[in-house]
Amino acid sequence: MSVSSQSQTDERLEFILKEFMREIRSERRKSFILRILMWIYLIGSTIAFVVFVTQGKESRVTDESPHVAKIDIIGTIDRKTGVAAYPTIAALEKAFETETAEAIVLDMDSPGGSAAQSDLVYRELRRLRAEHPEKPVFAVIGDVCASGCYYIASAADEIIVNRTSMIGSIGVRMDGFDFTELMQKVGVERRILSAGKNKILSDPFVEMEPEVKSHLETNILAETHQVFIEAVKEGRGDRLVADENLFTGLVWLGEKAIEKGLADRVGSVQTVLRELGADVEPINYTNRPVRLMDWITGRAVEVLSNVTYELDRPRLEM
Repeated sequence: MSVSSQSQTDERLEFILKEFMREIRSERRKSFILRILMWIYLIGSTIAFVVFVTQGKESRVTDESPHVAKIDIIGTIDRKTGVAAYPTIAALEKAFETETAEAIVLDMDSPGGSAAQSDLVYRELRRLRAEHPEKPVFAVIGDVCASGCYYIASAADEIIVNRTSMIGSIGVRMDGFDFTELMQKVGVERRILSAGKNKILSDPFVEMEPEVKSHLETNILAETHQVFIEAVKEGRGDRLVADENLFTGLVWLGEKAIEKGLADRVGSVQTVLRELGADVEPINYTNRPVRLMDWITGRAVEVLSNVTYELDRPRLEM
């Protein structure tokens, strides 16, 4: 074989090899894309199935027949990342105004949260109850109903707990951070301009003056705490026992909370439904859209966003 013939043969073999490798890579890309599409289909199908199952019987009942309006107050009470006042109030208004809704069940499981959001829901619930006295409101507690959650629950006709539910925490807190010592250690100096000597009182990079701390404790925390106490007394009335520890931020388990007048009896959503009648089924009125990210990451996104949100301002919480 001549040199030229050998060269042509080598070129043809090289061309065939390149085409063969290109075909393999193409098949691999197709296989990868197909696997991705398959996973997307499986995840989407699973989410759709979970949503369908969790809605269960409630999704098949219409508001044209007698039913119980169920509203979830589950998670942190917060305007941005949790149970917000206005969607909750909208759900309450719809439940009270629907003639076939014979009762309202608040399914509650929350450590509390925003003082303002809690107060908004509390006052609207009291107003709606006064306008529709024929519709009883049951606050049914799961694991915990503390602080702002209890603020709202105290506006219900009855508070129903589990024996292991944690109830109470009638107090107010303001969270923040102090990075001043850390800044000194790393040699960083804060530069900020303001008009008004107390304008930057909440800045975590500036040391808080004693008079500022006293002002916040007296004029913000104490006054908000008093509003909380008066709301609970107004909602619970003479069911509360005379106990100086009720309003100190302590919590109690279900039966002890009943003894102190913070709750009425042991039960669950199911027991309330049975008491209201076998033919009365629940419809979930909760006005809180489910985000796809919540299905994928659970509570991680909410926790992270809360931590980030805390960094730039103090939070007045119940």
